[in-house]
Amino acid sequence: MSSNKIKQAVDNLKATYNTNNPFVICEHLGITVRERNFNETRKAYFVSIYGQPSITINSNYIEKSKNILCAHELGHIMLGHTGVNNFESENQEAEREANLFALYMLFDENDFDMKFENMTSYLIKYTLDKNIKLASK
Repeated sequence: MSSNKIKQAVDNLKATYNTNNPFVICEHLGITVRERNFNETRKAYFVSIYGQPSITINSNYIEKSKNILCAHELGHIMLGHTGVNNFESENQEAEREANLFALYMLFDENDFDMKFENMTSYLIKYTLDKNIKLASK
């Protein structure tokens, strides 16, 4: 999917629900979001069972990180990705799209030196990963 279509999808969600909070948007859309205590290697995933999507997020991350993980998984759902996807999936195109979705959802493009659509997949992932941190124990 093109960057413009992903941006448009995000802009529509933010305008419809008057927020960029992925948890609030999921609630409005009837998407269940759960937190589970995973080890630090598993960040988040979504699964759709009988057409009902559900997001599970590792509870060991700070709130800002949980927002990024939720937005990423919401991106998979809104962009029509099927099956089980997670933040570490092998499907590089689906992951790039979900990462871009999260970037448009949570970050202000004006704070960057380039447009999101011009960022490589690596740079998009790097930007998100730099903002994902485990909570202090």
